[in-house]
Amino acid sequence: MDPMHDVKVKEIKIEGNTLIVSYENLRKDFFRQDGTPYYAFDKLTIQYYFESYCSALVLGKRKYIYLDLSDFLKKYKRYSYLSFRISVDDWNELTLEMDINKIKHGKHLRTKWHTLYISLDAIKVIYEWSN
Repeated sequence: MDPMHDVKVKEIKIEGNTLIVSYENLRKDFFRQDGTPYYAFDKLTIQYYFESYCSALVLGKRKYIYLDLSDFLKKYKRYSYLSFRISVDDWNELTLEMDINKIKHGKHLRTKWHTLYISLDAIKVIYEWSN
């Protein structure tokens, strides 16, 4: 898996038993120390095929919710997400950690939620790079 630390997520959606996470502007926003682009392509779509569950744990200040990811995405539509960490535990459960932001007119707004943990029992992961 490629590191996607500090990359803004364009879209998160669930289709059947597939979690789809899309990223854009990778060549424009991320550079190595020598000034060359960090990523070879501009767009990335990652498909996480899961067997039985895809849940969300969302943390806020002094509160949290735990629910199905599709329910969270329907209820909280106007948030933007920033990839932070990908981890795999001993039971091969994949966890995607994302920071939650709400930006309006170029300014970060106070939000009810701060961090999103997506947990799923991934059986296959496919990276699709494109320009």
